[in-house]
Amino acid sequence: MSKKDDVLKMFDAAIAAVLPENVINHSVNLDKNILTVLEKQYNLENYKNIYLCGSGKASFAMAQEIENILGNIITSGVVVSPIQGAKLKFSSHYHSTHPIPTQKSVDASMVMLAELEKMSSEDLLIYCLSGGSSALLELPFTGITLEEFSKTTKILLENGFAINEINAVRKHLSLVKGGRLATSTKAEIIVLVISDVIGDDLESIASAPFYFDATTFDDVYKLLKETNVYVKLPLSVQSVMKSGLSGDIEETLKELKSNVHHVIISNNLSALKASAGCANDLGYEVKIVEQSVDGDVEDAAIEFVKSAKKLKKNQVLIQGGECTVNVIGSGIGGRNQHFALIALRELDENITILSAGTDGIDGNSDDAGAVISLDTKNSANNINLSINEYINNFNSNSFFKRVNSLISVGYTGTNVMDIMIAIRG
Repeated sequence: MSKKDDVLKMFDAAIAAVLPENVINHSVNLDKNILTVLEKQYNLENYKNIYLCGSGKASFAMAQEIENILGNIITSGVVVSPIQGAKLKFSSHYHSTHPIPTQKSVDASMVMLAELEKMSSEDLLIYCLSGGSSALLELPFTGITLEEFSKTTKILLENGFAINEINAVRKHLSLVKGGRLATSTKAEIIVLVISDVIGDDLESIASAPFYFDATTFDDVYKLLKETNVYVKLPLSVQSVMKSGLSGDIEETLKELKSNVHHVIISNNLSALKASAGCANDLGYEVKIVEQSVDGDVEDAAIEFVKSAKKLKKNQVLIQGGECTVNVIGSGIGGRNQHFALIALRELDENITILSAGTDGIDGNSDDAGAVISLDTKNSANNINLSINEYINNFNSNSFFKRVNSLISVGYTGTNVMDIMIAIRG
């Protein structure tokens, strides 16, 4: 079996460990009328209605598993995901868009708010939250058109803003982020979270629809001004920012509400440990780097290759995280494929490297990432492919398609950031 086959098996093991059907069944249990979520118990007889809602890339699969557990105990609900044509038994499913919000995001938000507002303090809401919700569920402040909001998100992505910075901006332009959903219902809320951010920061995950927000209009304004992005934003966005600074628009939620309980049921480390377990089963010695990969994708890729070169024969290096990319070219790809292409440029030893997104979709491509080795480099040289040319055009997908190095697993139904694996041959 080749090193490429082995590294792909490790990636598959990582995905399997964080699939909603696995993490929900390990985290949620119903025994008669007692619902146990990890170590906390809820007596369902104490509630008039049980609602099931959710948003995010993994929300549909999460909701399916909750429906399997609770069945017709569920009164109703609203679940928003990027899956098309899917149906739930007891909640309504709405298809929306990612990574750029569209009218579907606005429509879904209106339906979600209406559902939340009808709940009383005698009701229990189970909310399935995962990465991707920031785009799938969106309702801009009055005065900002959807096109202007989408343009703002695109500008932030293209200028290399970290996810926590993007979320901070969007929270202050949105009626469904920064704790604003928590203020729209009186029900007791259990938020089941599959984390897709470094450090499992609840302020950042999905732009914190039910969690408090420590950032202010002033913080966001200073960030945008310091990075010279403020002047690039639509005038309506600048106007809302000014209204927030003057106090004419209410700030985001600044204190966690007592009726809201967040429970992180899976994260990137869960995937890394599963990948390591697979590597051990295959006979490798494993090193997990628990410090997440972040920052500029080029710097991260170069550092990862340096670390991989320190491995001994049949040792494996596993790390996770999420890099930022300042897109300049007009090619096809994503941060994982770009990471892999930069790593290929740096590679001059017998090492196999994988970089892929656990959601199965990388950037504007339909692939999860790529696997590289010296064989990849030789194949590229044989057909006169210029690594630097494809890097400069941000066209990594087209490069890896020509050398048969793409990882194509389709939409996985989960999302816990990215995973990078290196094997010394």
